[in-house]
Amino acid sequence: MPLTDDQVALLQAFIDDKPAGIYDAWDLVPKEYHEYFASPTVHGEAFKKAVDRNLFKSVVWVGVGKNSKHQRYSLHGAAVPDDEKLLR
Repeated sequence: MPLTDDQVALLQAFIDDKPAGIYDAWDLVPKEYHEYFASPTVHGEAFKKAVDRNLFKSVVWVGVGKNSKHQRYSLHGAAVPDDEKLLR
């Protein structure tokens, strides 16, 4: 299920306040709103599709975590650290 316009707006506001860094999609949902989003897996898929469609400013997909298998994203131009294990 795709993210709604309201969800995109909520997430963008939260992302705007986050420091630059590398994050999982679920880390970009405010904890008080977890119940309003699908499971982390379903949300992760919808979030990646929204990123691919350029619905978020300052968010770039950088790969899949080698150990966690979660999609990873760079916020605000953050470089991927050398010790970040990613699969592309």
